Amino acid sequence: MHTLWLIIQREFVSNVLTSRFMIGFVVCVLSTTVAVFVQVDDYEKRLSGYNTAIRRHRKKHGSGSCMSISSRKRTASQTLSEYLT
Repeated sequence: MHTLWLIIQREFVSNVLTSRFMIGFVVCVLSTTVAVFVQVDDYEKRLSGYNTAIRRHRKKHGSGSCMSISSRKRTASQTLSEYLT
């Protein structure tokens, strides 16, 4: 068992220390970082648009004409039971 662990360890270390692995790892980390920043920027834009639409709606219709968020919330079991019936 000790010999098998030694072989696994040597193969792992020899593959991790290759330049191809390092380049792939760096590309993966950089692409993930870029994707996070792009998604955060997109989220902020969509949230701003949503808040603007809510303000316009409330200005046009008044704040009491639509249901509040808490009255529209349903639990997962309520939604599932409605779906199944």
